[in-house]
Amino acid sequence: MVADANGTLIDNAVIDIETQAMEYGRPVMLLSGQSDAQGSFAWQQQFFDGARQRIMVNVAPDPNSNAPFELFALAEQIEVEGIALLILTRLIGLATSRPF
Repeated sequence: MVADANGTLIDNAVIDIETQAMEYGRPVMLLSGQSDAQGSFAWQQQFFDGARQRIMVNVAPDPNSNAPFELFALAEQIEVEGIALLILTRLIGLATSRPF
C-alpha cells in the first residue's frame, strides 16, 4: 500500500523496482509500475540461484498529478536459498525473459 503520512492512500504513485545480484553488483531485473485506485501495488519474483539479492524500490508521485509526497527510496538485502529446478523450467524462464 502506498499512503501519505496521514494514512491516505495514494493511487498515482510511480514505483520503480531494481533487483541486483550481490555477487555481480549489477541489475538482474528492472520493473516500473503504478499503484492502483486503492494505493496497492503487487510484485512477485522467484529467486532460485541461492545468491544474495538487493532489492531497491523508488516511489514517486506521477509527474501528471499533484500527489502530496516527495520521492522516497527503500532498499533491502535478502538471502536466497538455492534450489535445483528442472532443466525444462529453467529453459522456459530463459526463453520468455527479455533483455533490458
